[in-house]
Amino acid sequence: MMVNNEIIGWQFFDIIDAIAMVIDVHGEIIHVNKAAENFMGFCKSDVVGKPYFWENFIPIEERGHVHELFDIIHGSVPMEYENHWISIAGEKHLFRWTNTVMKDDQGQTAYLFTLGIDITHQRMLEQSMHEHAQWLQRVMKYNQLLFEANKAMAVAENVPALLKKLCDLLVSYTDLMQAWIEQSQGGGIIIASSSVNTYRDLEATTSLPIYREGTLWAVFHVYDEEKNHIDEELEQVLQTLSQDIGFGLDRLDMLHSEREANAFNAALLNNLAAGINVMRYPERIVERINSRMVEIYGAHDVQELMDHQVREFYLNDQDYERVGILAKHILDVGQGMLKNVPCCRLDGAIIYVDLYGQRLCLQDRLHILWTHVDVTERHTQEQAIRQLSAERARLLASTTAGIDMVRYPERVIIEVNQAFINLMGYACKEDIIGHSTAEIYPNAMQNQRMADLAKKILEEGNGSLRDLEVLRKDGNSIFIDLSGQRIESEDSEHATIVWTSVDVTERYHLTNALTHQAFTDQLTGLPNRRTLFKTLKKAMKDVQQQGWLLAVIIMDLDGFKAINDTYGHEAGDLVLRHFSQRMKSSLRRTDFMARLGGDEFVLLLEHCTSIQEVRIMLEKIREIVRTPMDGIDASIVSLDLSAGVYLYRMSHDSTNTIAEIIRKADRALYESKHNKANRSSFWTMYHEP
Repeated sequence: MMVNNEIIGWQFFDIIDAIAMVIDVHGEIIHVNKAAENFMGFCKSDVVGKPYFWENFIPIEERGHVHELFDIIHGSVPMEYENHWISIAGEKHLFRWTNTVMKDDQGQTAYLFTLGIDITHQRMLEQSMHEHAQWLQRVMKYNQLLFEANKAMAVAENVPALLKKLCDLLVSYTDLMQAWIEQSQGGGIIIASSSVNTYRDLEATTSLPIYREGTLWAVFHVYDEEKNHIDEELEQVLQTLSQDIGFGLDRLDMLHSEREANAFNAALLNNLAAGINVMRYPERIVERINSRMVEIYGAHDVQELMDHQVREFYLNDQDYERVGILAKHILDVGQGMLKNVPCCRLDGAIIYVDLYGQRLCLQDRLHILWTHVDVTERHTQEQAIRQLSAERARLLASTTAGIDMVRYPERVIIEVNQAFINLMGYACKEDIIGHSTAEIYPNAMQNQRMADLAKKILEEGNGSLRDLEVLRKDGNSIFIDLSGQRIESEDSEHATIVWTSVDVTERYHLTNALTHQAFTDQLTGLPNRRTLFKTLKKAMKDVQQQGWLLAVIIMDLDGFKAINDTYGHEAGDLVLRHFSQRMKSSLRRTDFMARLGGDEFVLLLEHCTSIQEVRIMLEKIREIVRTPMDGIDASIVSLDLSAGVYLYRMSHDSTNTIAEIIRKADRALYESKHNKANRSSFWTMYHEP
């Protein structure tokens, strides 16, 4: 059996951070270390000798392991497992436990040593890394999708083939089951589609508009069997892709327009509307020039161009060689072209020309008829379009956020994006632009918060608000995170703020739900240990300020274990819920009741004027408990009660900690249960006067 030197040896447990406990063959605690005391909020003297005391700190659904410990206590095989413990502060921690059976000198089981290491942070970090890796994989796939889509649009020659290719890419690179493009004009005709299997007449999961030359032209639909599968990144990809399809269609329109322009240029050639020169090869000597060439290159007459070397009309050797390579190609195959060639006029100005060459045989010598079309204006427009496209792409990076521009001091909305229209539940931007913020945000209190923030932004440049409640057009409330940035302007009388709104409704409700769960016992709906500590702290302060008497009562249901053993835990849970509901409906408005765990509850009786008032209330509670209640399968169960009471007065030291008060009430409960056979009442007061 154990000897004193073994007990002394356990003292080394106090220097380790892990929870360590020693339990004898009857399930009673022999020793706990400092880490266990700190976690549970009890002194060693309060727990030593108590069986299954630590079960109160384990969530109900995981308490099976507590009893499994004693299945191996008579063996010699170590056991490891993981479960959650709830700290004295109400926080749930994940522990990895190692249990070892220790023998005495005669080989008999002496005690069980259990060691618990807190792995909560480690497990959370592993989960976070796994989720981040999955997110990166999705982002890489989506980026590849956009790359392939843009590559397809860059080489496309006709609209149907391009749209079919884009639908195929979307289905191939995502988990979407079907993608199709429906003509918005002409009765909803599907002009391109792609699917994993054969789908027909499906309701789109998401639909996005496709604009062609600034006008709604078609609708881009996707379908997924899991309605909530489309995440934020995929939503962003779909929006970007729908915008890019519009750019691709505009590019094809431009390409077709250019081809038509080329045909038109050929007709103009006969009317000398294009610059023409005939050059002899291989010498590269200009033999003829028309008057339009004189205008294009800024010469006074034809002879002025003839006097210059051809190289002088190109910006650098690379462009000169590039035209030379084209000339060789034309001499080989008969014709060719080169677009957007930078050239120098005689006055030093830079122009851009499209060169079209046709091989000619004149007097048995090789010549090329060059047609020069001045496309400087088109080149400038293309540059502007590319710049605007780049700026638009940067804006699209935040299309999931609503953006609206407001002019001050009138507080009139002057511009919005599609995300803001969707966020506020409007049909189009015309329903919003020109209206005041008071009309769009009708909640007076929240509108005033925005007005105060706007004043700050106009003074300091930027600012933000969290969890702002706004009303959509349909009357439903949503919550947004709002940030604003002042735009600098030369107009001293007016200022503009760009507002960015992000829908955080789900986060807001989730935060409230998690907060409620953190302070509520999930089985009974009563406040939990964390709420008890906050309420008790306030009640103690009220006693010191107002002089009332505060009764702290810890209650234990006698006979509850028999209900669990006879009818099962489901019946026990039902009894606990019935008891909790009876108590809540019977207490005074100023009273407070919480569940510590198992069948143990704490009752705070505030604003009491005397001990007699406390005693009357205790008798009332006992009658509530003793009243038979329904169990399971129409069974009727009866319970009794044991309680420990601690009376806190204004004369007491205000520095007493909550843990000390709880321990004193718990000590009184322990004495009441220990003397159950001889006690005169079901409660015991701590140092009752």
